[in-house]
Amino acid sequence: MKKMMTIFMVTIFLLACGNRKWSAADREKVIADCIKAAKGTFLNDKAKSYCECMQPVMEAKFPTIADANNLKPSDMQTPEMQKEVQKCMQ
Repeated sequence: MKKMMTIFMVTIFLLACGNRKWSAADREKVIADCIKAAKGTFLNDKAKSYCECMQPVMEAKFPTIADANNLKPSDMQTPEMQKEVQKCMQ
């Protein structure tokens, strides 16, 4: 599970900096980068499912790209995020 949280955190850091809301291109890039990173852990279909599930969770928690770029490991360790990760891994 820690590996999946790390994968998503790395993916978020790949976004361009800026204090704007997520665009469709941002969403697609986060999902695509997450899938690439997750392929070593999951089969392609599972990686895609996980990343598509986590993207709106992350967007809700971090409503701007700047917020997402400031993601810290502790942000992913909260009980709320742990619960979301577990849901997305099913």
